[in-house]
Amino acid sequence: MRLTVQRTQWVDKAKGLGILLVVVGHSSQYLYSNKAANILSAGIYSFHMPLFFVLAGLFAESSLRKHGVRQFAIDKLQTILYPYLIWSLFEGSYRYLLGRITSFSDFVGLHRIAQIAYAPIYHYWFLYILLACFCAFVLVNVAAPRLKPQLLLFIAAATLFVASNLFPPGTTRQFSDSLIFFTAGVYLGRVHLWSSDNTVIKELAWIAGAFFILFNFGILTKFSGEIARATKSLTLAAIGITLSCLAAGSIRSDSKVGIALSYCGRNSMAIFLFHIPPMAITKFLLDVNGVKDAIPHLSAEISVGITFPILMIRYVLPGAPLLHRWPPSAIKRPKDQVA
Repeated sequence: MRLTVQRTQWVDKAKGLGILLVVVGHSSQYLYSNKAANILSAGIYSFHMPLFFVLAGLFAESSLRKHGVRQFAIDKLQTILYPYLIWSLFEGSYRYLLGRITSFSDFVGLHRIAQIAYAPIYHYWFLYILLACFCAFVLVNVAAPRLKPQLLLFIAAATLFVASNLFPPGTTRQFSDSLIFFTAGVYLGRVHLWSSDNTVIKELAWIAGAFFILFNFGILTKFSGEIARATKSLTLAAIGITLSCLAAGSIRSDSKVGIALSYCGRNSMAIFLFHIPPMAITKFLLDVNGVKDAIPHLSAEISVGITFPILMIRYVLPGAPLLHRWPPSAIKRPKDQVA
């Protein structure tokens, strides 16, 4: 129980740090004329979403073992698919209406709203791809339970990651870019939870060997350019993820910063869902009033991107939980459940 609590604390802080980076990244990504903002955005985008995929994979196997396939699948449908659908519809609808009645330029058409079953809009691609990662994880564990399913998943993820640029922009490429990090999280969870199990060390050795063969094959073939791209992308993401986790682990949980990060981490899904609408409207109001400088944009958008979700969490969600997930009471969890 003690290990579970400690593990939850650093993961919560890492999620909190990650979701704050998401807010900052979304506020800086459209400041094209500001070089510093572009550098900031590029740095954040190199690892902040991979960080969430790694953290999502950490407890996937233990949760699947604890609850079984059916309950595990129901949980993901309630906590990922449900908010994806309702908030994609809301986001697409308000941007469509705002674009029809004002000069708001960042809007979607009705046809795009109708396509959310296979083409996510805006930042909701993360929920779509996260659900796809969990589906792949469950599928390989059900279909090949005796054939080292996590190893098979990792080899498939590594192959897709290297070849992702061969796919057209869209969900297939996003899935190929993300599954490797989710699977890395699964393995990190295995090493942490069952470090005494020699089979984990053996599988990690097999993974190292598979990478060696894959990368050398790529160097000798037309995929050499993709190998270089994948290596650079993976290295930058690994550095950012490692630094984020180290930072989360080094911050005292009972300090003001630790408490704030843990709070944001526990509510990271709600912050993710609620931060974009007020930020988009704030950006629109600043733009129409001729404000182009980076500092006012960053300050105002980050402020509302954090404050508005926290207000929603504190005063609205207790009475309207359906805004961000299916009722928690629908699933009975053990008291020490952390997945």
